[in-house]
Amino acid sequence: MTIQSLWRSRSADRGHSGFPVSVHMILIREESVLLLRRKGTGFCDGMYSVPAGHVEPCEDVLDAAIRELREETDLNAHRDNIRIAGVGHRRSQESRIDFFVLVDRWTGSLKNLEPAKCDDLSFRSMANLPSPIIPYVQSAIERVAEGTGDNQIWFDSATSEEATGVEPAQAYGYDAFVSFS
Repeated sequence: MTIQSLWRSRSADRGHSGFPVSVHMILIREESVLLLRRKGTGFCDGMYSVPAGHVEPCEDVLDAAIRELREETDLNAHRDNIRIAGVGHRRSQESRIDFFVLVDRWTGSLKNLEPAKCDDLSFRSMANLPSPIIPYVQSAIERVAEGTGDNQIWFDSATSEEATGVEPAQAYGYDAFVSFS
């Protein structure tokens, strides 16, 4: 039995499956942020986001960020160049925890390694973000751009409808963030 299957069975034995945990990578170059446009995933297709993915059972959030960044973009980052900027709790039929990390430095040449899930991968001006962009991702980018993430981590918890006014099946988001210093 693998550690992942053991983790799943023990969670199921307790009557819950745990929260899906995601990590979202914010890469800023000059005044631009790396964005991708989602397609073919069934979640917010046609909307812009930052590279992101799920944290695997027993995986560290920073290791997940490094892995997902490499899998989606062919860029490489080291733990020392990544810091957690914020955390969000999306409350819906399936509650989720989202970590937003700021990647300060990376190496490699940008490539779209998941063309079935993404039809645009490029650095876009933070002063003129493309539309539509997933609301909670836009909020996170704006927090980082404002510098409010410096030396503190923000947190928010909101239902999809509270945060966006949109039915949960259509989008998830946060309406405000609380900072912890």
